[in-house]
Amino acid sequence: MYCRKCGRQLSQTDKYCPNCGEPVEDLFGYNQDGNGNNQNGGYQNGGNASSYDSGSAGWGVLGFFFPIIGLILFLVWKDSKPLSAKMAGKGALIGFIVSVVTSIISVVLSIVSGVALLGGSVYYDTIGLIALL
Repeated sequence: MYCRKCGRQLSQTDKYCPNCGEPVEDLFGYNQDGNGNNQNGGYQNGGNASSYDSGSAGWGVLGFFFPIIGLILFLVWKDSKPLSAKMAGKGALIGFIVSVVTSIISVVLSIVSGVALLGGSVYYDTIGLIALL
């Protein structure tokens, strides 16, 4: 089990996160005392039990292939689902970096192949611009 606020791993007996002090919630979204009794009278998220934060690698894969979606998920989930937000954010960042590097390599290869097709001579003219002949 992980803390909703900071994402630190918790033991089954923790009532509060030792890192940030946030009350520990079980998988169904409500706080329990040491005996398993409900402390806050029901679900915290309006009856919604979907607050489980898995931190699944699937969010990273989604962020990798669709970086803008990964960034949006990171910003929306950073407080409520820190593990999933972290995975989506990592995927978005890695996906963005890979796309930039791929674009740079593509431009360099295009220039090199263009020079090779045009005879291979490259010189600098008097202004300092690259002229292809």
